[in-house]
Amino acid sequence: MLPMTMHWDSLCACDFFTVEALGLSGTVRYMVFFVMAIKTRTVEIAGIAANPDGEWMKQMARNLTDTVDGFLRNATYLIRDRDPLFSKAFEDILEDRGVQCAEIPAQSPNCNPHAERFVKTVREECLNHLGVTRRSRLGGMLNFYVREAA
Repeated sequence: MLPMTMHWDSLCACDFFTVEALGLSGTVRYMVFFVMAIKTRTVEIAGIAANPDGEWMKQMARNLTDTVDGFLRNATYLIRDRDPLFSKAFEDILEDRGVQCAEIPAQSPNCNPHAERFVKTVREECLNHLGVTRRSRLGGMLNFYVREAA
């Protein structure tokens, strides 16, 4: 595991959480992908998709490491779990741009506590109080929440 004080400024974490939305054709489960700077607890909603796949994740990696405004442009380490969506291609894009992935042990959410706490907080303070009917509404709510929580 990484000694956090040595890499505090360049350490980030990421994870997914799900949100169910009621639509005209029934319930849709969205996967929300977020990234957090550990030192400042700043969060960016990187993407929301009903069916994320490898191509979507590669685009997320490219967006996050963009040299102008990518959230991970100054990061060195990204803590992540073992979700299969974090493919080799996703990791390769990050590593090509100087971000090393630190994979936590299986079934050990306590090894990524800042991300897990964010999920709990966003559910309790935002999502449990508002009904979601569209992906765009979900994105707007989450982006407003992370801007105002900062």
